Amino acid sequence: MLIVFGIIWTIGLFQRPRLAHNGLVGGSSPSSYTQTLKPFLSDKKQFIHLKDGHSSGPISHLWSQGVVSAEAFVTHAGFRKRLRAKVKSLGGCFETCLPKSTEKVERDTYGVVYGIMRKPYADGSLGLPFFSKVSLQAAAERIAQFGIPLSVKLIKKPASDS
Repeated sequence: MLIVFGIIWTIGLFQRPRLAHNGLVGGSSPSSYTQTLKPFLSDKKQFIHLKDGHSSGPISHLWSQGVVSAEAFVTHAGFRKRLRAKVKSLGGCFETCLPKSTEKVERDTYGVVYGIMRKPYADGSLGLPFFSKVSLQAAAERIAQFGIPLSVKLIKKPASDS
């Protein structure tokens, strides 16, 4: 499994927490995952998944990414060990945000945050397509089974952004 991290500052979306970006690409076994995961890890112990949510397809993919990353973090000690080792190599506060592979994950101290960038509707409001709301229910139930809090943030895209 290849793990790539880079420390960045946000542009005000989540009250400027310090973040580490995590891009994971793996093989076909449960410990290496075939799906690409690209969450940000905040110093507030949030795994933040961002997506340009122009339609239901990418948003449904986002729900799946959150479920897979939560499952890997909670159920696979080897994943946590590799993740912690990579984070440790960066320095900063992030190593202390992650449990050792031998420690129990205190699930309620972590969170999954879905950030969906959307253009406003004609009336100026923000919302999710109907199918995205329906498919979110299954992802939310699965993440709840792991005992990890979940939140969804809609982010207004600028009018000039396509």
